[in-house]
Amino acid sequence: MGAQAEHLKPTPVSTTPTLTQVLEEHLAGAQLLFEQRSEIVNLQDLTTKDLQLDACIDGLRIAGAEAWSLLDAALAEADNSILFVATILALESKQTARLKQLLALAETENTLQAGIKEAFRWVPEDITRPLLPHLMASGTLFYQELGLHLYHQHQIHADTHLEWAITHPSIQIRHAGLNAVGDLGNTALLSPCLQALQSGPVNNRFVAARSAALLGETTLSPEALQSIVLGHNPQQDKALPILAVFLPLEATQRFLTQLRGHTNNKRLLVKVAGELGDSRNIPALIRLLADPKLARIAAFAFSFITGLDLTEHNMEADAPADFEAGPNENPEDEDVESDPDENLPWPDRDKLMQWWEQHGTDFKADTRYLMGKEITREHCLDVLEFGNQAQRKIAALHLKKMNPASPLFLIDAPAWRQQARLTQLRHS
Repeated sequence: MGAQAEHLKPTPVSTTPTLTQVLEEHLAGAQLLFEQRSEIVNLQDLTTKDLQLDACIDGLRIAGAEAWSLLDAALAEADNSILFVATILALESKQTARLKQLLALAETENTLQAGIKEAFRWVPEDITRPLLPHLMASGTLFYQELGLHLYHQHQIHADTHLEWAITHPSIQIRHAGLNAVGDLGNTALLSPCLQALQSGPVNNRFVAARSAALLGETTLSPEALQSIVLGHNPQQDKALPILAVFLPLEATQRFLTQLRGHTNNKRLLVKVAGELGDSRNIPALIRLLADPKLARIAAFAFSFITGLDLTEHNMEADAPADFEAGPNENPEDEDVESDPDENLPWPDRDKLMQWWEQHGTDFKADTRYLMGKEITREHCLDVLEFGNQAQRKIAALHLKKMNPASPLFLIDAPAWRQQARLTQLRHS
């Protein structure tokens, strides 16, 4: 009987995950974190996510051939996150044949090129730099664009290749070259940038004007950028932060008046008012706090200038009882757009008005402000370390304005590269 009972015992089921399951979890985690990088809040948030992302990739690195079996299957229905991970592993392990396959896939399916570019940005320069001569000499537009992307992201000066690029007949090469020249601070190439500004489609003129402004040109580039903004062009959103920083302070009120006459987008006007850093716009922002549709973005612009943290100073309020934004449960409602300010706190208008009455005299009319302080090099570095992404973008542009020959601080680079650059700038 005892032997029979032993025979009837169920076989234990192992709860230990298989290697394949572990690798699938690593890959899924890497894919999710790759997508979340575009939604980061600040450098601290980015650092956390990038460390988690690298840990997921590390699990695949260690697995070697088993990881490639999983990736080869995933590449049959690849997206940018899969290309990102696979390209990193191919670059780091110097698997030339696999890298060529991935590049050929992205060249054929250009919607996958972003994943390749992000991987080339992620991997350290000492791994990718030896590829530059081959990429630039390939004769393939995508490879050449990737080479220019490497110069740009790793801030490598290469005047010969960049001068070749900004006069290239291909618009994608020309734009990659112009962006690199402006961001790197190649002031010797300002003249061809200005030549590119004189003709071509509006997106070409925008890239040329942006680069010229970053290189310190103060006449033609602001005029071109204002023309682009006031002309309702698709590049308007990209041009406005450049203007907010590089437009002389004495010209900002006239520009806002012109913009108000050329757009019905009040959120856009409010956002620009904050980025301009002109405290003369604070009374208008306070008035807009009474409009539920604009209250949160107006408070954000208020904080952009004054540095007031609504949460820290207990100046939040409840949402208006009758306020609705974005899609609701009514199937007949055609409004399917999400609430653009859902992550912003609701302001207590009375408290903000009281705060401004007490502190408004601390702000001078002839001075730009960012997060409550006059714009200095040291303050910009503090904002780059502790500010949110919108504030960091403006701080990076102000640093560039102070020294046009210096590289633009890239706020979407891997977190450890940003931290290293900040340390370098603080000690230079």
